[in-house]
Amino acid sequence: MRAIFTVRPVDERWEVSCSGAASPLGLYARRNTAVKAARDAAERDLPSRLVVVNRRGVVESDRLFGEDRLEADLAGMRALEEALPEMEDG
Repeated sequence: MRAIFTVRPVDERWEVSCSGAASPLGLYARRNTAVKAARDAAERDLPSRLVVVNRRGVVESDRLFGEDRLEADLAGMRALEEALPEMEDG
């Protein structure tokens, strides 16, 4: 299952949280510091996703790290389908 790391504003600071965690991973004074901490955590916990929400509550960025097993299976199936010759019904 893909862990989802989220950076969002809380009062005058930036919170980094992870799906399923009981408490935030950290609070940061600067947005860039929070995004870097969340990105580092997402890169360590593959597969994962990093979502950054701006002060207006709008998702500013959404990035995937690593590959889910389902994604790998679907990509393999698509490649296999493309390699197979067309068959006539009959």
